[in-house]
Amino acid sequence: MAKRTRSPNYPMIGLKEALDRAKSLQTEYQRHFVPIGDAQKLWGYKEHGSAGNQCVAALSAFDLLDTRGKGDGREVKLSDAAFRILLDADDRKELMQKAALSPTLYKQLWEQFNTDEGLAPNPTIRRYLLIERSFNEKAVDSCIDDFRNSMEFAGLDGTMSHAPNDIDDDVKQEINIGDFVQWTSQGQMQFSSPRRVTGVSECGNWAFVEESDTGIPVDELTIERPTLVEKDKPPVQNPPVNPNFNNDPGGVPISVLMGPGKVQVVNLPHMSSEAFANFKQMLEVFESAIVVDETQPNDEN
Repeated sequence: MAKRTRSPNYPMIGLKEALDRAKSLQTEYQRHFVPIGDAQKLWGYKEHGSAGNQCVAALSAFDLLDTRGKGDGREVKLSDAAFRILLDADDRKELMQKAALSPTLYKQLWEQFNTDEGLAPNPTIRRYLLIERSFNEKAVDSCIDDFRNSMEFAGLDGTMSHAPNDIDDDVKQEINIGDFVQWTSQGQMQFSSPRRVTGVSECGNWAFVEESDTGIPVDELTIERPTLVEKDKPPVQNPPVNPNFNNDPGGVPISVLMGPGKVQVVNLPHMSSEAFANFKQMLEVFESAIVVDETQPNDEN
């Protein structure tokens, strides 16, 4: 049996189609988290099916989705960038260009084949992908079409000589030990939830994660916010006790006659004889402030 050629990771749809999916998500759910299966059905895919998962991965690759949760229980919502693009914010053009260059392969192709006259011809890009990147011949043409359409849609078809905000595309994404990452391969997310990086190879091309004994290509990993599971939740810390507060539920309630027809119950805590003697002295000290002239009108009345 011939060995199957595995193409590098790339989105299953282009940026325009991804924004169309984001728009339908905004129309139906605004910016609320929604179960991933509901989003997939909204886009016309089978719930939790392969095509639906690839679509979610594509929107995530363009940084149009935020994801939380694990496995089929994951939830998705529009990212801040997607929301601003759809609302035609002032920075829409810049955000679209960043989105178009977010997929690693798209960014690399744009840096290599973007010229002042526009993108290189399809045969040139095709030859590079087949020979240098070991692309699957059955998938290469659709990938090039999506790439070219995405660059044109974002205004990156030869009109700029560098990435937005002078981002140097030759600099690889920096993966550090302790980061939580998602692995996307063949347009599909491989982890049910982000995993913690436990090591990085000396060359920097491979990362090692929890629950896996083999290295994963760094350019197929995306740093994500960690999924908060019970073991990762910070321990509950009780606030410090106020040393000046005496919460004695077994105190002694005393009815004090405050004036004609006016009785107030005061709960005095249990105390030692020495403390009680100090308490009496304190009352004597504050006698002038506490005692009022009964012949004078009471302001409270």
